[in-house]
Amino acid sequence: MTYLGICFSGYCHKIFASIHRRWILLALMVLGLSGCTGLAGLDEPPRINLVNIRPVNINLLEQRYLITARIQNPNPVPLAIVGLEYRLGINGKSFADGVSNQHVTIAGYGEKTLDLGIRSTIMQMFEQIKGLSESTGQVAYNIQGHLRLRDVSVKVPFEHRGEVDLRFTKDPRKHSAELYFQSITAS
Repeated sequence: MTYLGICFSGYCHKIFASIHRRWILLALMVLGLSGCTGLAGLDEPPRINLVNIRPVNINLLEQRYLITARIQNPNPVPLAIVGLEYRLGINGKSFADGVSNQHVTIAGYGEKTLDLGIRSTIMQMFEQIKGLSESTGQVAYNIQGHLRLRDVSVKVPFEHRGEVDLRFTKDPRKHSAELYFQSITAS
């Protein structure tokens, strides 16, 4: 084969190789920009927001919490989730992380709430106590991570940012103080 009818001792091969590499690079860039959600057959990534958080086990070096997360599926196809990994940040700092092997299917255009375990370290706890002492009651949070779907080899990323109004209330039905999170804004 020749390029424009001219080939000088392998020079046409170098031109074709260069053109071939450029097309491959362009195709990979287009695939990369389409994101993992496209590779998983989803039009949009799932929406996950924080509904509640409560302490479960507080020890000196590690604290465990149970978060309630609402997962919304903005796609026409069901999400068959077989695992999650996630991180919770508060006021721009890492607070806790967790994994879950819960199997749940969320119908197309449906939603479900899941209780997920997370853990933090004593250093993460101290950072948050320091930040909360300087807070005006409005606390920014973000939850991000990846979902694993049944029969799909790629991880589906998610991220949600919002603000919460922290308030301690005494619930007379439970006879204990709890920390309630009320979502105010979301992105």
